[in-house]
Amino acid sequence: MKRIIVLLAISFFAHQVSAQNTTYFTGSSAIDGLSADWSEEILSVDEKTKFTTAIRNDSENLYILFQTADRLAINKLLQAGMEITFKAKTKPKLNAKLEFPLETVRAQGGNRGQGQRAAQGQRNSGEAVDREKLFKERIERQLQSKNQAKLKGFSASNGHLLLTDLDGVEMALGMDETTEAPTFGYEIKIALKTLYGMAPNWDKVYSTELAINITVNGIERPQGAGGGGTSLRGGGGGRGGAGGGRGGGGRGGAGGRRPNANQAQSNSGVDMFSDQTVKLKYTLSKEN
Repeated sequence: MKRIIVLLAISFFAHQVSAQNTTYFTGSSAIDGLSADWSEEILSVDEKTKFTTAIRNDSENLYILFQTADRLAINKLLQAGMEITFKAKTKPKLNAKLEFPLETVRAQGGNRGQGQRAAQGQRNSGEAVDREKLFKERIERQLQSKNQAKLKGFSASNGHLLLTDLDGVEMALGMDETTEAPTFGYEIKIALKTLYGMAPNWDKVYSTELAINITVNGIERPQGAGGGGTSLRGGGGGRGGAGGGRGGGGRGGAGGRRPNANQAQSNSGVDMFSDQTVKLKYTLSKEN
């Protein structure tokens, strides 16, 4: 099966903190939003959100992988956006935030209505609607539209920028359809000098734990909506959250295999209006 990949090169709160294996990476990595070059041993599934994450580093860069096969989460992520924060008690202290993908801004009578009208037209004409095809096409359009990010606290690029204008950061979003359940992936590569500065105390950097919080934002509740717990299914223009694509063997995460179709739907009752955060701890590793 084909892989839908969008390269963007350049660059519930979970109360449990997952400790990621300290992993030094010696190979080469294509930042494409896929997990093909990530070892299953370092993938970790957050128990509450069911999102899959992994972290590794080499002598120059930090790498992060985020995955989910839950369609409600994917819709939520692409609609409401995500943010990742980095904090460490280094010298100087690290306190940075990366917002990507950004929240979708709906136009008056925009693409969502067009997509819904097209699908309705097919139903009215008696044609069978291929829901799977419509879902894939909609997600591909949304991924292609994610070309901006907001950064704060980094040593180089900061502010609301096009991805092509970023320095020291490379990101990719992708949909891997080679798995049993199509899996959304978000891959990041950040230069250590972009994260910690050009002249930090490197001994302190390598001995200090890095706190990384990955948040899928909640969708803004519709005006006049009632209590929480409402599930939003499919629909056009939704941005979704991310959840575990493959099981992990990392510390603090539940091990397992790639989810099947039933597992991918296990979060169908998720509250679309609440933030979901995976809290991670990581210590940079030096080459042996």
